[in-house]
Amino acid sequence: MGKISDKSSYKNMKNAIKSSQFFVAKQAAKKQNIKNKKGGE
Repeated sequence: MGKISDKSSYKNMKNAIKSSQFFVAKQAAKKQNIKNKKGGE
């Protein structure tokens, strides 16, 4: 692998953390919606 500069790797890490947090939040919202639907019916 080519050497990545500190700046770009830091940027990539920040983006990865952001997207993974977004994904986790999305999954949690999905679970919450399923729970709410079951409880409502």
